[in-house]
Amino acid sequence: KPTEPSRVGLIDPSLLTSFKTHIAAAIWNNQVIWFMVINFNFVFLFNSEREPLRCMSKTSTLREWIWWGNPNNSIFKGYIQRSGLEHLIRCSYRNADKIVVSTFVEMWHPETNTFHMPFGEMTITLDDVSSILGIPVSGAAVAPLGDDNDTNFELLVKYLGVTDEEATEQLHKYSDEYVSLSWLRARFSKVSDTDSEEYIMYSA
Repeated sequence: KPTEPSRVGLIDPSLLTSFKTHIAAAIWNNQVIWFMVINFNFVFLFNSEREPLRCMSKTSTLREWIWWGNPNNSIFKGYIQRSGLEHLIRCSYRNADKIVVSTFVEMWHPETNTFHMPFGEMTITLDDVSSILGIPVSGAAVAPLGDDNDTNFELLVKYLGVTDEEATEQLHKYSDEYVSLSWLRARFSKVSDTDSEEYIMYSA
């Protein structure tokens, strides 16, 4: 059995135009030093000449899901449970393995949206997403309808129940593209069974 990874490069380098400047080119040409990391029964080879990436996530600022800790919140919890997204409450990237993430990033090719690993090409499937996050990948999408051409402003008003003025104010802070997580938290974190059914639905 071979003790080193295969260093087979591209059969036709012209297919991946960015390959010549990609870290993978140096890897295939054996120009970098690797060290081995064993994680969850998988072996990852990491490039020691580049520092591991810093894994960042907005969830790192959310130590607990304050909506779930409220004992007077059964209606809200019912909506979340029926959506099939309850598992996301327990998902966190605070403990991500930087070396594993860095390894996969170094193998990513934007032209194909796949990872070019020493043993071949691979990608992430919906089944992988379901296995990792514990959420359903079949059935109705939790999103606006496919033919819904509402703007970000209209989506805020329609699906979060905010006023026109509030939607305008929050969107203008971020070039009308999105709103902040802190604003969403502040606006919806105190939802309870005593609120109106409509407000509880917006919060969910």
